Amino acid sequence: MARLISSRATPRHWRWSTGLTRRIRGSRSRALPDRALVNCQYSSATFSTARDVHTLLDRVVRQHVQEASILLGD
Repeated sequence: MARLISSRATPRHWRWSTGLTRRIRGSRSRALPDRALVNCQYSSATFSTARDVHTLLDRVVRQHVQEASILLGD
């Protein structure tokens, strides 16, 4: 889990402990001095489970084996 660390005196830019810099978007007029607005976005990989990863790897390996056998003339 990444920790949020301020990288500047203004709250417009923040640096995550992972080293990435994020620009905070939104209206400054909606900002309240005693509250914080946190907008989190994430995406999942299409092979998010271990079973799906193994299925994907099996498919890739099988394809490479077939390509190699065609090149070797089997």
